Amino acid sequence: MISQKQIIIGTAGHIDHGKTTLVYRMTGTDADRWEEEKRRGITIDIGFAHLERDGLALSFIDVPGHRDFVTNMLAGVHSVDMGLLVVAADESVMPQTEEHFNILTFLGVSPIIPVITKIDLSDAEMVAFTELEVRELFGKSGLAEPDTIFHVSGTTGEGVESLTNHLFELGESIHNENNRQPPHLHIDRSFTIKGHGTVITGTLMSGSLKTGDKITVYPPGKAAVIKKLNNHGHSVNEIHARKRVALNVPQFQKNELIRGMVAVSEPLQISTRYADARIQVASGEGELEDLTRVRISMGSDDVIARIKLLESPSVDIPCDVLCQLRFEREVACFMGERFIVRSYSPVHTIGGGVILDSQPVKRRGFHPVSPGLKLKDSMDDQSRLMGILTESGKVDSENARARLFLTRQVFETVVQSLTSEKHLVKFEKDSQLYHPDQVKEIEDEILSRVEEFHRENPRKDGYPAGILRHYPDSIVRAMVKQGQLVQKGSVIRLPSFSRTYSPDEQAAYQKLLSLLKAAGMTPPLLSALKREFEDGALLTDLLQRGISEGCFVRISPDYFLDTDEYEKFLEHFRDWAAGLGSFNIQEAKAEFGLVRKYLIPLLEHLDGEKITAKMDDKRKLL
Repeated sequence: MISQKQIIIGTAGHIDHGKTTLVYRMTGTDADRWEEEKRRGITIDIGFAHLERDGLALSFIDVPGHRDFVTNMLAGVHSVDMGLLVVAADESVMPQTEEHFNILTFLGVSPIIPVITKIDLSDAEMVAFTELEVRELFGKSGLAEPDTIFHVSGTTGEGVESLTNHLFELGESIHNENNRQPPHLHIDRSFTIKGHGTVITGTLMSGSLKTGDKITVYPPGKAAVIKKLNNHGHSVNEIHARKRVALNVPQFQKNELIRGMVAVSEPLQISTRYADARIQVASGEGELEDLTRVRISMGSDDVIARIKLLESPSVDIPCDVLCQLRFEREVACFMGERFIVRSYSPVHTIGGGVILDSQPVKRRGFHPVSPGLKLKDSMDDQSRLMGILTESGKVDSENARARLFLTRQVFETVVQSLTSEKHLVKFEKDSQLYHPDQVKEIEDEILSRVEEFHRENPRKDGYPAGILRHYPDSIVRAMVKQGQLVQKGSVIRLPSFSRTYSPDEQAAYQKLLSLLKAAGMTPPLLSALKREFEDGALLTDLLQRGISEGCFVRISPDYFLDTDEYEKFLEHFRDWAAGLGSFNIQEAKAEFGLVRKYLIPLLEHLDGEKITAKMDDKRKLL
C-alpha cells in the first residue's frame, strides 16, 4: 500500500561518518547500490531507502560524503524536505561536513537535523566536543542552534529509535504540497529494463502524474507517454507530489535521457543557455571577476557556466549580487530554482543562488541593474511577471508561464490580479500580455500617425486601416471601442477630425450626387465621370466620400450606384428571384432592362455579397 504522504530526507556529512549505516539501521535497506560501493566501503552515488509508519513514509536519499563525489551528492539533495547532518564522534566536524552543511543552507533546506554517530567508538568528552563544533557550525551560518542533537550508534542501534520517532514527528508537521508548478521531476537516474525499455527516476516535485500521461523532457524538448509508474517497488496508476517515482517511457532510448534533464507534464519551453540570477559567494578571498568560470549544480544537473556581472568588472568576496549565468550547454531551469555555485578548479563549494529568469535578454557591458530585474528578484509571482513586462514591454502568455513555471490556473489568477489592479493589460483574443506603459506608447504612436495623416491629407476621410496592421490589432480595436479612434469601413480617423470642403469641392460633390441619383441603375462609368469632372484626384475623393457617408455603393472599380437606387433594385431583385429556382443572364436582362456592361458587374457584385450563387451559366438566390 502506498502512503498518502511522503517526506524526502537527504543525508549529508563527511566520508565514512556512518550515513549509509544509519539509513540501513532505520530502514533495513542498504542504500549502496553498486558493487564498487560495497567493495570499497564508501558511497559513490546517491542511494535510496524507504520507511513507513501510520500512513506517513520517510524516503531517504543517501548521498556520498567523499569530496570526489560531491556532484553526485548535489544531484540527490535538490528535492529534499529536510536534511540529516551526520557527524562522527571520533572525527567531529570535517571538510565535507562543512561543505555539505553549506550546500543544504544555500539550497534552503529546512529543517536540518544534526546527528552524532559512532558514539560507541568515542568517549563522552569527544562526543561533547563534537556537539560543541556542530553548534558552532550552525551559529556561523546564521541559523539558530538546534534544540536537540541526536547521539546514535549505527552499529549497536543506540539512539536510532529516538531519532526515527523524531523524524516521523517532524514529517507530520511538514507541509510540502506544491500545486503552483506543473508536475515535473529532475531525472537522477536513467536505465533500461529488459522487455520494458527505458526507465527514469526522480522525485515528483509538484502535482500528479498518471499512466498514459504525456511528459516532455528538457533539454531537448522531446515528448513521450508514461507506460508504467512505480513508487518504492510498488506499481501504481497515479503518483503525487513529493514522492519518489520511476517512470517507464519506452519511446526513449537509454542514452537519450541522462541525469540533469527535467521531465515536465506539458510542453513549456524551459531549456536555455542564459539565466538571470542572484548569487551569494560566501567562500574565497579577493574578487569575483566578470565572466568567472564556475560549476553550477541545479536540480540534478551539473553544468559549467560563466558569471556575467552586471554593474562592474569585479566585486569583493564575500558578495551577494545580481548577475547573468551563461551556460556552456543547454540546461533546463525556471524562476525560483535554487542552485549551488562551485569553483571551476580546484573544485569546492563557494556559494549558492536562485534563478530569476530563464529566458532573459543577453546582457552586455556594465550598467545599473534594471528596474525589471529588481522586480524579478522577488518572492511573489506578480512582481516577477511585472519584472518581465517592465523589461520587454509585452510577452506571450505561454512564454511568461514557462518562465514563471506555473500551472495554467495559478498563472491565470496572477494575470487576473494584475489586470484588475491595472498593472497589466490583456486584450480579448490576444495571447500577448502588455505593460500599461507599452500600450500607452503604442496608442500615442498610432494617434500621432493618424493626426499627421489628417494634416497632410485634409481631403481624405481618414487613415487607411490596412497601414496600421503592423500594430497589434487588439490595441487598435480597443482604441476604437474606447472612442480614441473612429473607424468607418476601411478608414480610421480621430474623433475630432471632420473634413472641411471648399465651396468648389462641395459643389462638385452635390453635382456627383445629383448625377448618380438621376442616372438610376445606368450611371456614367468611371471613364465618363473622369471626363465630366476633369480632376481625377478630386473625383476619387468624391467617390470615396460618398461611399463613406453611405451615399454610394461601389459595384465594380468602374461602376458606382446611388445607394437608394441600389436598395430599390435589390428589393425588386429579391422579389423576382425568390419565385425562381434559378435564372440566367438573358432572363435577368429581360426583367431589369440592363445591358451587359451594367448587368454582368452587378450580378458578380451580388455573388460577392453572397446574395446570389453562380452555377455554371445560371444563378440562384441564397
